[in-house]
Amino acid sequence: GYGDAIQFARYAPLVRKKCSRLVLECREGIEELLGTVDGIDEVVTRGKKLPEFDAYAPLLSLPNILKTKITTIPKTFPYLHVDPAKKARCHELLRPLGNRFKVGIVWAGSPSHKNDHNRSVSFNNFLELLRVSGIAMLSLQKGERVTDLTESGCGALVSNLDPAIKDFTDTAAFVSELDLVIMCDSSVAHLAGALGKPVWALIPYAPDWRWLTGREDTPWYPSMRLFRQSEPGRWDDVFENVIAALNKTVAEHAVRA
Repeated sequence: GYGDAIQFARYAPLVRKKCSRLVLECREGIEELLGTVDGIDEVVTRGKKLPEFDAYAPLLSLPNILKTKITTIPKTFPYLHVDPAKKARCHELLRPLGNRFKVGIVWAGSPSHKNDHNRSVSFNNFLELLRVSGIAMLSLQKGERVTDLTESGCGALVSNLDPAIKDFTDTAAFVSELDLVIMCDSSVAHLAGALGKPVWALIPYAPDWRWLTGREDTPWYPSMRLFRQSEPGRWDDVFENVIAALNKTVAEHAVRA
């Protein structure tokens, strides 16, 4: 998955120290973003001809090969980098929002993911965030679930960034200009974490292995906070906790501003 590739691309600088040239193979659509990671000499999209190589390792096998423990997970952030021109463009697009606390949201991951029915959230849940005063809510959602925004009848309350996002480098540029991202467990959560931006990930009751259990933080991303379901399928209490935390965060932001 895209999120997997983003999460484990952090190992590139360590691998590069062990070889004279490092080539990363990845899915189409993320190659430009992963090309910004230090240590990667070339990115090849899956299906295209690979250059000559002496050794090969699956990306997600690197933690095992390098004998990673929780305490030795690479923590150099950001390890993805934003195109300066795209960042400047996004800054101008968001300028009319002024000093409002800018919150990016994503409510659904890829429908082909085997656990998508547990990890994706109803867009209507996110509308509850508008109870917090002083925020500007912006949708980073891509894919078929973008229509949830317009079908809800609340499109005027949430800025739809979909037309301005063509690939992950565009998403990265927008994320770099936001104050916070709140979202389901999908690739943009990894993107925000890899950029070192504050991100609150909404985690289902039976979480993916990487999120461990019984903790609100994660050793993978220091800037990420986890909000976990208390029981399967229940999101209402998750959003009550998110709203309480968001009220506090926005108030602190207003004092600093």
